[in-house]
This record gives sequence, C-alpha cells and structure tokens, in this order.
Amino acid sequence: MSYIKHILVLTIIFGVSLTQLPYTQVKANSIEKKVDSEQTGNLVINGSFEDGFNGWDNAFPEHAQIIEENGNHFLRYTTTPTGFGPITEQRIRNLIPNTLYKLSMESRKQDYIPNGIGIESGSGLENILGERKSVYAPASTKFESSEVVLKSGEDGGLRIFIYMNPEAGDGQADFDNFVLSKVENSK
Repeated sequence: MSYIKHILVLTIIFGVSLTQLPYTQVKANSIEKKVDSEQTGNLVINGSFEDGFNGWDNAFPEHAQIIEENGNHFLRYTTTPTGFGPITEQRIRNLIPNTLYKLSMESRKQDYIPNGIGIESGSGLENILGERKSVYAPASTKFESSEVVLKSGEDGGLRIFIYMNPEAGDGQADFDNFVLSKVENSK
C-alpha cells in the first residue's frame, strides 16, 4: 500500500475514533499518572497488560482481548468482517513540554490467508499538534521489538495508540511491553 494510502487509512481510523458514532468503549479505571521531575522508568500504566486493560481506554473492545500465553499477558486484536477496527489508547500527561520521548514495544501479527492481503495493525505516539509516529506489527510468530520517538506537546502530553484496520486482510495482531521514557539529554 502506498505511503499516501497509509496516511489516509490512519487519518480515517483516528478521525472515526473521535466522532460520536455508536460504539462500545471501555474506559480505564486508573488514576492519572503523575510524573515526577526526574521522569525515570516506565511512564506507561500497565504496559505489559498483566493487569488486564487497567490504564487503557478501549474502543470496540469486542475485537480486543487480553491473552495469557506461557505466563505472559498481552493484547490481541482479531480482524473484524466489517465495521471499525479496535483502537486502544493511553494518554500520558504531566510530561515535560516539547521534550523527546521514546516508546518501545513488542508486537507480532499472523495473517490467516497465506499470500493474501496482510492485515494492517500497528502502534505509536501522537501529540496535541496531531504529529504521529507509528510502526506496523511485523509478520512473525515471535514478538519483535520496535520503537518510535516523538516530542511531547506544549501541554506536556502524549497519546499512545494501538490499532487495527479491519479493511486490510484477515488475521490477528499481538502487542506487549509498552515502555515510555524520556530521551536522555532532551530539552
């Protein structure tokens, strides 16, 4: 798929997530995480999904579930025949404004139809200006690591997002171990 089509698909997915269409949304039962001035360690609440969806907001939860495999918990998306794909997000507030942060995560995907159209699923960061950095889940049976770097907004916030495009193929995608940290010597 061309770069322009990817941008268009992401814009549509995120635009739909912000509209008032009828859908089910599960809200996180977490207290907003206060970040200290040192900003060390992982700034994501429950980035390993060991505590279910705690800390995460989940639109269209019927297509997202927490799976346990060999003692490890992770988020799994399965394709939908029609409609909207799942979007899971976490808003991180009280960051240092206009400062670089790195989001690292592990992901994998499996297409159900060999040599068919591959599913499109990924994760990334977005700031208040609408700037986004994202990566696609790799076609693999093992979790693979990836990362993105983005500057926080003037409001000191970033949004972590995980999504699946239901119109692109048939399969499943898994996500785990989200870690957000301040980039050293940033700002």
